[in-house]
Amino acid sequence: MARKTQEEINYWFQDNTVKSALDLSLIEKVLHINNLDVPNNVIIHRNGNTYDDFAHWYCDETNISKYPTTYEECKALLQLQDFMIQARCGYEWRLISNFQQLLMCRDAYWKIAGEELGLDNYWEPDWTDGKIKYGITYYRNFLIFTNPTYSNKILVFPTEEMRDVFYDNFKNEIESCKILL
Repeated sequence: MARKTQEEINYWFQDNTVKSALDLSLIEKVLHINNLDVPNNVIIHRNGNTYDDFAHWYCDETNISKYPTTYEECKALLQLQDFMIQARCGYEWRLISNFQQLLMCRDAYWKIAGEELGLDNYWEPDWTDGKIKYGITYYRNFLIFTNPTYSNKILVFPTEEMRDVFYDNFKNEIESCKILL
């Protein structure tokens, strides 16, 4: 299906209510990534539809991911400026620069996970809780999916879905700096 238009977004808000400021914040992020805006006259109600209802209507019906798919979208989500190492010659400097971008993208996904889990901040792996995490690592010249519980990994996510989407969206970037994983 086609992406939603600003007019369709406006109609959705006329017919639905927003339950919380967090729901509105998440909706704004989805729209911002797709260059759309929340109408100015939106009122937050105690009862009504939630972010999940909006995400189903907007993302599922249009086959658009709620997760960022590029470095630029991740940077916008985190509201960060480029903090990359100054461009220098050589393989090592490009590798480090690519790795920094990959970590920024990972952090954007960790921020989304924190919001989905109702945390006040980014989700971060707790290596003492014994819970399964879903990781991507490099072993014997292969990128592999892992489910570490007590082992610190750089590319690890709280859900299998998030890990798989991250891999699909950033497989070239992961491949370019896999030796650092």
